This record gives sequence, structure tokens and C-alpha cells, in this order.
Amino acid sequence: MVYFISDTHFGHKGSLRWNDGQVRPGFRDLKEMEELMITNWNNTVSENDTVFFLGDFAYKCSKSRAEVIFRKLNGVKHLIEGNHDLKIASKLEHCWETISQIAQFDFITPEKGLKQEIIMCHYPMVTWRHKHQGAWHLHGHVHGSMQNANMGTRRYDCSVEVNDYRPISLEQLTIKIKEQYETVLL
Repeated sequence: MVYFISDTHFGHKGSLRWNDGQVRPGFRDLKEMEELMITNWNNTVSENDTVFFLGDFAYKCSKSRAEVIFRKLNGVKHLIEGNHDLKIASKLEHCWETISQIAQFDFITPEKGLKQEIIMCHYPMVTWRHKHQGAWHLHGHVHGSMQNANMGTRRYDCSVEVNDYRPISLEQLTIKIKEQYETVLL
């Protein structure tokens, strides 16, 4: 299986109170938030699954603590760097399968056998390669602060706040993007 996630911000105590507590409400402390995200990740992703991490893995976290957390997480992990990854996550280059600023992933849709192109970047883009030919754009950075339907029918925010603090599967993503597209057509 293939999964996508962004903006865990492991080690970032300040992420508990963004937007006056509206972004990550309900956590007593950083430890509780991190434990939930690790548990949710491992209850979703198996050891052999592929995970595209769309930026901001850790922030204000020591390299050794970030590596301990990284090693607890299931899957083969690819990093699309975010604005906070230059300090920590990119120093874990020996852990990530690949590291890039922007990446493309193609898969064959099971129902129609057609190629689906996905462009991944930490930052939401207004336009991207093959947007008008049906390519999807996956990103993070905005932490669910922009409704996906208002961002374009084939663009999706993979921030943890949007996806119950767990990676979203390719199958779930296919359903979400189809729903967004159909909502716009109504």
C-alpha cells in the first residue's frame, strides 16, 4: 500500500496551540500528541508499505530524538522537504529512502486501468504539471486551514490535522479527490 502524510512537527510544543488552539486541540502535552501520531501511523502503515512524507517531520527536536521517533514508524519512507526539514529531517538522510523538494508518483487506477499522475510538494501550488490533464497535487504546510474543495478539485492537503493524525492511503485519497470533484460539479 501507498500512504501520504505531512506536518507531524514531532518535538514542536508550539504546534499544540496554533491558531488559538484551533489546529491541534485536545492534547494535554507534546508527549500525548506524539504518542497518538506514532500509534495511528503504525496502526495504519505496515513495515513494507510506502509512505510519502510531504514535509515538516520534526521541529525544535534534537536529531537523536527525531531519529528515535523515525525508527518507531512503519514503512519505507520518502521525504518531500518542508520548510522545517532543513534543520532536522534532512540531517536524517541516512534514514529516508529518498529526499526531494518536489516529486512525481504515477499509479494505475484499479477501476479503469488508467495512469494517474500525482505531483507532491510541501507547499500548495496554484498550478502544476498536467493539472489540466487530470494530475493531482498533494501537499501539506497549511495544516487544514484551507478547505480542500476551495483549493481545487484535484489538490489535497495531507496535513495530519486533516486526516485524523495518521497517513492517508492512496485508496482513501482517490475517494476524497473524487468527492471533491463531484461536489464542484453539483
